[in-house]
Amino acid sequence: MEGLKQLLNPLLNLPATTSIILSLLLLLNITFILPTYLQYRRLRHVPGPLLNSLTSLVYARHTLLNGSSQYVYDLCQKYGPLVRVTPNIVVFSDAQTFRYICSAKANYTKGLWFEFSRWSLERWSCIAMRDNESRKERKKKLIPAVS
Repeated sequence: MEGLKQLLNPLLNLPATTSIILSLLLLLNITFILPTYLQYRRLRHVPGPLLNSLTSLVYARHTLLNGSSQYVYDLCQKYGPLVRVTPNIVVFSDAQTFRYICSAKANYTKGLWFEFSRWSLERWSCIAMRDNESRKERKKKLIPAVS
């Protein structure tokens, strides 16, 4: 216990401005750095540029300047069919994965951008539906028509 007191004593006797700066650095760590690390860690197995796994600013820059399609295509050419584009966006470029993800057996929730693929605002297509249960029911009805 005495060793701990000796270790903490210099920290407890710091000037007020130094204590405030250290407190702000700790707050910065808790609010920004820790969530960024946890976000990175969740998809760290997906290949892609390191900066893309930490921030969305790189993708936003390419989207505003050149268009995101060419940038994503270049990433797929460099890193393979599965690439991490932003901390929360993963892109795949092979047909087999697309077929699996869009199949009735897959239990993936589609992203928000699927809602923008609606052909008609009055009706939902199978592609634009994000609700898994509704989409599975509609697919069951459509499969006999295309088999």
